[in-house]
Amino acid sequence: MKEEKKKKTKTKKRHDDVTKKVGDVINADATKDHPVSDEEDGSKADIQQKVDTTERIDPVKNSTNEVSTLNAYYGNFKGFLATVSMILNAGLMVYAHVGLSAVVLSSRPPVPAVSTTPTSPPLGGLCNENDLSIWQEEGGQVNRTIHSNFCSRQYNGVGCLLDTACIEECFATTFGYSQNCSTCFGAIPQCSFDSGCALICASDSFSEECQECNIPCTEQLDLCLGFPAANSTEVTRRRNLQEGVCVQLDLEELNWYVVYELTFINSIEKAWTGDAKLLAVIIVLFSGIWPYAKNIILVWLWYWPMTVERRTNVLTWLLRLSKYTLVDVFAVVSVLVGVLLQLNVGGTEVATRAEPRPSIIAFFLATVWEFTQIEWVVHCHNQHVQYPADSAETKEETSPAVDTGDAPTAEIKGSNPTHLLDAMKFRTKLSSNENTLSLSNVTGMHLWVAFLLISTLALYLAGTVMEIVQFTSFGAGDNIGCTHSFNLVTFGNAMVSELALTANSAEAGTWTLYIAYVILVLFLPITVHCMQIVLLTLATFCENKERNRFFFKWTSSLWGFSSVEVLLIGLFSVEFKFEKFVSALAGNDNSQFFSVNSSLGPAFFILIAYSVMSGLLQYFIYCATAEYYHVDPYHKVNLIWTKLFGCWLEKKQ
Repeated sequence: MKEEKKKKTKTKKRHDDVTKKVGDVINADATKDHPVSDEEDGSKADIQQKVDTTERIDPVKNSTNEVSTLNAYYGNFKGFLATVSMILNAGLMVYAHVGLSAVVLSSRPPVPAVSTTPTSPPLGGLCNENDLSIWQEEGGQVNRTIHSNFCSRQYNGVGCLLDTACIEECFATTFGYSQNCSTCFGAIPQCSFDSGCALICASDSFSEECQECNIPCTEQLDLCLGFPAANSTEVTRRRNLQEGVCVQLDLEELNWYVVYELTFINSIEKAWTGDAKLLAVIIVLFSGIWPYAKNIILVWLWYWPMTVERRTNVLTWLLRLSKYTLVDVFAVVSVLVGVLLQLNVGGTEVATRAEPRPSIIAFFLATVWEFTQIEWVVHCHNQHVQYPADSAETKEETSPAVDTGDAPTAEIKGSNPTHLLDAMKFRTKLSSNENTLSLSNVTGMHLWVAFLLISTLALYLAGTVMEIVQFTSFGAGDNIGCTHSFNLVTFGNAMVSELALTANSAEAGTWTLYIAYVILVLFLPITVHCMQIVLLTLATFCENKERNRFFFKWTSSLWGFSSVEVLLIGLFSVEFKFEKFVSALAGNDNSQFFSVNSSLGPAFFILIAYSVMSGLLQYFIYCATAEYYHVDPYHKVNLIWTKLFGCWLEKKQ
């Protein structure tokens, strides 16, 4: 209290001294040259009023030399609520990190390892590894019906009909299967007869009715063989592998089995051991450390005494970098889209897909919660500081400059823009005197801003419609593969495709991620750029500082949520070693039956350029608005351009 009284006394004394000095100067000049007239007396009063206006700015709330805490301003109760909110947010993050994020499902149940001993059953069936090779070479389940029909009707010229021993001999001598494995094929005709399929299959054993009738028999065959084949209850539309046409399955007939569970911890482990170390490092930094660091920083900003300038700068960077927590969400989205596969495995067809689980949804909600907390702390900070919207305008009009006895204020030569676009200029330090800055206008600055805006829109449009990534799946014996190409829109739509939503037990979570993707990657960037166009148009033709200042604050806030560059980081981290990452997920024993390759399309690199150009555009608008509308009195407008263009501009001048 004593120190505060001393500060107020000092400020009041300084104000009285300044007022006295200005009054003495005016009186002396008036006495020396001529008597004081009524008009001059009015001028004296105007100057006195301007001095009073300049001195009325609260030095405790606005001086960069004074330290304060938000908790002292708002009280312990609000500080307690803020702290509890941050602790609960951190707790939700912990749950998200230890819980289940997603599961990978297959139309085949998980199987044990294939034995390396040729005579031993590889998957609990009667066949060995050599039989498996024959099965794959002969086309597997695709051609199995053809082979059975040959043995039943044509073997030795007359066919075996229902003779089990004859059929076993046929499969052993004609196709090379082992004796044990051939017994599995020998049981099919008798099973078909017992199931009442003889009449149905007599005329056409390849008809769809015959295949449906023989489903119980093919199920028994799969169990007997023990091969990693697709569920034979599927009714599929077969394809010629050499034509490169993607497998199309009857999704309604599929049974789904969880083959892998994805958590934050095991995803890091699998990424690291699967030679996807970049993915592991990115997930740890952005989604493991950064979320908790943000909460710690918010607590520090609330309770730790610091200058207004420091708190302003920290909050500004916190707003800019907060969205990078979502890297983990976009990485999971990339995995969900990447494993949407319908492929040939061991000569038969298998489908795989993935579903989100509560942890990844909790992580996304916790991140949005953090966004809200940061915006709330920024609001509290702004209310505490009480930025004088027109203080800079008042200071510019004040003449002569007033010496308050503090450190000299930086003089910005020519820093009186009469228009928002006039404030969009490069700044550079041209003198060794730290308190002297110069405003340098580069030729064609307005054209440069227009170029940034047009380029940003063009790059985003091109990046939206062109290919951003493609995934190519290869089954066993498939040399051509099936390629799925995605652009920015279809990449998100794949999450809610027919395959993704078939028998989806987490449909609400899937739609939540899809809506989040649409908002963060599609809706917000378009909205921000539209608002930028409107802001520049209003500032050019319909000047209203209060409205435009409010409009810009919303533009800046929404820009902090726009996450195209975050998607690129998450997508790249997954695609970089996607083949090995998927192999690690499937396991060494299962990955031998299929492979998945990925490659980044031209849109990925176009969107990198878009992120740079849109960032420059937003920076220019922010700098100009910070100066012209005074939304950030502590913004260092010269920092970046001094480092990048300072020497060049100095030579130009």
